[in-house]
Amino acid sequence: MFILLRLTLLLFILATVIGCTTYVTTEYIIPAKETAVIKYNKVAVMDFTGKQGDSYRSQFEALLQNLKFKGTPIYEIIDRANIETILKEQAFQLSGIVDEETAVRIGKMVGVDAIWTGNVTEKTDEIISYDRRSRCKLYDSNSNCQYYETYQVKCLSTSAVVSFTPKLTSVTTGRLIYSKAFTESVDDYSCSGYIDDQAALANRAKKKIFRNIEKDLSPMVTEISIELKDDTDGMSKPDKAIFKNAIKFAKSGREDRACEFFRELLIRNRSSLTLNYNVGICYEIEGEFQKALDQLQYTDKISTTPDDLLNITIRRAESNIRRMYELESQFGK
Repeated sequence: MFILLRLTLLLFILATVIGCTTYVTTEYIIPAKETAVIKYNKVAVMDFTGKQGDSYRSQFEALLQNLKFKGTPIYEIIDRANIETILKEQAFQLSGIVDEETAVRIGKMVGVDAIWTGNVTEKTDEIISYDRRSRCKLYDSNSNCQYYETYQVKCLSTSAVVSFTPKLTSVTTGRLIYSKAFTESVDDYSCSGYIDDQAALANRAKKKIFRNIEKDLSPMVTEISIELKDDTDGMSKPDKAIFKNAIKFAKSGREDRACEFFRELLIRNRSSLTLNYNVGICYEIEGEFQKALDQLQYTDKISTTPDDLLNITIRRAESNIRRMYELESQFGK
């Protein structure tokens, strides 16, 4: 009984501590994985090889048109109709798939930085099998089964393997800037009820591939939760009340007001690890990454014991600065 009471008390304390943890949410911009591609922003998309090439070319072109950074399109796309008009004016006949050398010639004619080509393969399969099952055939008066029978059910397994290799070639140098093979496989199995057909599975695989391509060609926005500190040791009673109010603002999504209070309190509590840390987090969610790192490193300097949360936050601040410089490199800002 005593052990049970202690265990209950421990669980209550843990739940209380976890429940009291305060987080603020912010968005980060993750740079495009392929910096070299970003610099070739005026492009044309030629026909892709493979049975599904036309479908992939159209979707790939639409993807490029929709990629934006801070509301501004990243790529300028010369669409197929304009390409054909320009080539007609140049007395150049475009028919079917073109090789990379011809693509470069076309690129120079239409005035783009680079040309996209690509190759698509889709393999689908469907297998029928039978699964042995059992069911009760006879029950007694107490609803206990007296006799089982076996029977077979028809099962269906479908699968799709999709491979897509987009390639970007510089019109100026003829050099291959980007070439990456993306492969995704998807399957489904059922002995009863709905099952995705081969076309649906191939489409699911294609969506996965295009999500990965987007990460290569464009910055991505991601959302993270950041933990605040809530230790009020060393603060006066009035300041503790203000701090408690600041935490309430943070929990309600008003980080701006919470940060106002944290900064006000830090003026009167210069040695507070909690306030120094929280102000560092304020700089981080405001996008002032160097100030955040400086503040957090100062917090680490005045700390007398190792702090895992602070260590993680400092490493994240350093990573934020690297990301900022990489974005500046990609977009020249």
